Amino acid sequence: MTGSRPPADSPPNEPPQPDVNFALQAAQVGTWDFDVANQQVWWDERCKELYGFEPDDRVPYQQVLSYMHPDDRARVDEAVQWVLNPQSGGNYDCQFRTLGASDGRLRWLHCRGRAFFNQQGVAYRFAGIAQDVTPLIQMRQQLDHSQARFTDLVMTTPVATVIFIGREMLIQQVNNPMLAIWGKEPSVIGKTLHQAMPELQGQPFLAQLQHVFDTGEPFRQLEGVTDLIENGHRKRVWFDQACNPLYDQVGQIYGIINVVIDVTAQVLARQKVEASEAHLQLLRDTVPAMIFYLDTDQRYQSYNKVFREWFAVGDEVQGQTVREFIGEPAYQATWPHLAKAYGGLQVQYEMLAPNRMSSHRWLSIVYTPHLNPQGRVIGVIVHATDITQRKLMELQLGESEARYRLLSADLEQQVQRRTEELANANQELAVSNQEYVLVNTQLAGANTNLIRSNQNLEQFAYIASHDLQEPLRKIQQFSDLLKTRLADSVSGEDLVYLERMQLAARGMSHLIKDLLGFSRIATSQAVAYPVSLDEVVRLALDNLSVSIEESGAQIRVDTLPIVEGDKMQLSQLFQNLLSNALKFRRISSSGEVIIPQISLKAKVVKSGDLSTSLLPSLSAQTYHLIEVADNGIGFEEKYLDRIFQVFQRLHGKNEFAGTGVGLAIVQKVVTNHGGAITASSKLGAGATFCVYLPA
Repeated sequence: MTGSRPPADSPPNEPPQPDVNFALQAAQVGTWDFDVANQQVWWDERCKELYGFEPDDRVPYQQVLSYMHPDDRARVDEAVQWVLNPQSGGNYDCQFRTLGASDGRLRWLHCRGRAFFNQQGVAYRFAGIAQDVTPLIQMRQQLDHSQARFTDLVMTTPVATVIFIGREMLIQQVNNPMLAIWGKEPSVIGKTLHQAMPELQGQPFLAQLQHVFDTGEPFRQLEGVTDLIENGHRKRVWFDQACNPLYDQVGQIYGIINVVIDVTAQVLARQKVEASEAHLQLLRDTVPAMIFYLDTDQRYQSYNKVFREWFAVGDEVQGQTVREFIGEPAYQATWPHLAKAYGGLQVQYEMLAPNRMSSHRWLSIVYTPHLNPQGRVIGVIVHATDITQRKLMELQLGESEARYRLLSADLEQQVQRRTEELANANQELAVSNQEYVLVNTQLAGANTNLIRSNQNLEQFAYIASHDLQEPLRKIQQFSDLLKTRLADSVSGEDLVYLERMQLAARGMSHLIKDLLGFSRIATSQAVAYPVSLDEVVRLALDNLSVSIEESGAQIRVDTLPIVEGDKMQLSQLFQNLLSNALKFRRISSSGEVIIPQISLKAKVVKSGDLSTSLLPSLSAQTYHLIEVADNGIGFEEKYLDRIFQVFQRLHGKNEFAGTGVGLAIVQKVVTNHGGAITASSKLGAGATFCVYLPA
């Protein structure tokens, strides 16, 4: 083949005719023709240029192969041999490298052609074109190298990274740190994000990625949260992430790179610290004691709600020294104990509150040194409890014990004297009935004195009730003895005096027992464990079965909750309420006793729904409200505060039996369990007692 020829001039007014050689030259395409039989290759000038031949060179086929890159030579020869096979269809398309025959220059050629076969299926001609694609191949190699470096960067970076392709978020590349966060295997590559992680459906992450793909706006997020599934279990992950669009050569977005840093451990640790600090602050503010922390310079670093209330201060005390805050006189009283604490010893002592507190309080103070791992004191924790009541009680107790000993001795003397007088009177009854009346009068006076003495001892019920039982038993025994001895020798009216005396003694015994019960409830701590109120009420009803049967009471009990508390105390609470409902029965206008109608029901109420006058002893978000309602005599609500006080009665003993302690015990049990109690009523229209216990 020879070189190309220029296009012929076209006649005027006629369209130009196509010139193939001109078109090939314009496209920088060379042509070749392989004489198969003679193994001779014919070239045009462009094709020779591409192979680095001189214009007049004629090169046999085997020599042509020698000018190809060694790595491509066998592949090209195999492709040529196959296209000369009639089974190939005769089409040839191959890319390979050449080394210029004269200049040694490496070129990439793209050759395409066709083989022609005779009737016997033997190739006689093989011709085609050759095009220099070296710049295209080099550009592709650079892109491949860049892509390989990018892929290597994605796969080797310690930061979790993933490449998504298309708006469907096809996972093209994902490294091991990202797979670890996802809890997935490498098999997710090639799947869409929705297919690989269906648990993301409904979560904002997919929408965020699609927004970046649609708008090209990068997305940054700190401590984002996502729920993932790993090994069938849902886990919550917090992460910092960045999503950036990926652009192709023409500036179109084809994908997104998502870089993630797992901050779950940091978030959980911070949440734990925050929760711990919140719990610690709650504990410090809940404890009914003053708690504060001093650093090595005796400066206040933190203090609780009680500190603020007792000293009537805010945050301004932080940073002040103890000496600056409480003043020199109080500091001099405090310093000897404080010095021991800074020396590493725990110290406990009692003192009158400093004047800075502006209230007369006795405090029990404990200093606990705060030690670092090396055993050096880095601060002091101070815990101060108000013991004013205890101090006053100690003083009152001392005075009460002295008075009690005096009263007890006087009572014993009086009983002994009265007993002797009664014995003498019994001997002299036959002689003088007047003397017997005198003795009874004196005995009644003694009984009156005894009742007055007992009233004076009511405030010491818990302590005094034990020792008062003994003289009461003696009174009952001696009166029983007198009643037995005088049964046949005195009139019935005289025996009535003795019976009244016995009745008064028994009443006082019941009162002392109720006081003892009240004292036990007041001083004991409720043992908290789950208690079924259904079971508690059944026990109370069983204890009151005789009264229920006698009165014919109709009692309806709804399902009651399970609460944390002391079963014995809760049993006492509901037994007292039910006993009152049975006792205070109403009389109809016709004079008939109305059958008691009693109901117990429960529901849960929010703390915000409680009346402002109700102050439960323990704060809770919700409370169980248990209502005990009856159709009894009721009361006027102006006496609501009075009915829960010890010895406060709205009716005389002749109307209804009792000591006036029952509802006081009920209120104390409710307080011990962190709750509150109130009641609503109208005179003659029954009463409803509302017990609130923490849910």
